[in-house]
Order: sequence, then structure tokens, then C-alpha cells
Amino acid sequence: MIGVEEIKEGYTRVTTILSQWDKMGNIPPEIIERKRAIGTNVHAAIHGFGLGNEIALSSEEGGHYFMSFLLWYRKESPLIEHSEMRMYEDALQITGCIDALIKLPGQEGLTLVDWKTSANADKEVWPQQAQYYMYLLQKNGFKDINRALFVKLDKEGNMPKVHEYTWDDELLLDCFAAKRTYLRMKPWLDKRKDYIDEEYVF
Repeated sequence: MIGVEEIKEGYTRVTTILSQWDKMGNIPPEIIERKRAIGTNVHAAIHGFGLGNEIALSSEEGGHYFMSFLLWYRKESPLIEHSEMRMYEDALQITGCIDALIKLPGQEGLTLVDWKTSANADKEVWPQQAQYYMYLLQKNGFKDINRALFVKLDKEGNMPKVHEYTWDDELLLDCFAAKRTYLRMKPWLDKRKDYIDEEYVF
């Protein structure tokens, strides 16, 4: 079930690694929790939609995000090949949940898609997150995934903004460095009660 999945012991979420820069440190915990709940609900609704299941949204705001997704879906007509896939990579002991792999009309191969309910695009974190996820996919047998679309859903239900990222060897090295930095900081981070490592907050 989305939002309550247990992670294999010894593995670190990609989102946890990228959260070490504490971009939400000044946001009240209740707001973070509300955003997490909305993000989880919207992801579950999109996943259910792809499976042909009945959609249940727990808030009006979540409904707006879902309507934004539908506008994008109707415009692009993607075929959702895979949805909500948990990936592991043993050498780095990292893990990430892939929102979707889609095939667009006229496209050869698959494209990684990540649904975002953030207020603003994160120009530092999102490219690294995309790179990590493409790396995870390649390590799990999806050899030709070199393009990612981060679809920033609109809170008013309008057409979302799409941010495109492609495979970048130099950026991947930055991602590996971020993992090493996270491991050095982990004892300090573990002492912080307000530290967030949820996958659907951002």
C-alpha cells in the first residue's frame, strides 16, 4: 500500500538522501504532514486510475491535483506500462519508488514519470532525484531509460508544468557524493525529531 511500505533493512531511500539539505526546516510540522497526506492520496489515485480502479480522493485539494493529472493524461495519451515500482540497488544500498514508466504515442522505449504536488520546482533536488531513479531502473533491468518527466501538478486543477531531465554522467557522480555526505551526516540527522524522509512530501 502506498505510504506504508517497509524498506529492506540497511537500504536508504533516495528521497532521504536528498532531504539532507533541509529545505523544509522552517515549515510547521502540521503543514508538512498535511502535504504528505495529500501527496500520498494523489499518488494512490493516479496509481488506481492506471489500474482501472475506482478513484477515492480525501480532500478537495487532492481532487484539484488529480484533475491536473487528467488534463495532462488526455493531452499526452500515455500508455502506463508500470506504476509504483519499488527499486533496490545493492552496491549503494539505495532504494526508490518509481511513480510510473510510460510509453508516449510515437515514442520508442519508455519514459520515467514522477508526479509532484510541490508548490515550486526544486532546481537542485529534482534533477538529482531523476538521475538516481534512472540509475535504479538501469540497475533493475530497464537499460534504455534515459529520460524523465517530472509532472508538477497544479493545485487549482490546471494543466501541469512538465520538467524534463535526461541522463547525465556528471550529475550521477554528484548523486553518489550526496550519498556519501548523507552517511557522514546520518548520526546528526537521526537525532533530529523534525527530520523528514517521506517520499510524497515534495
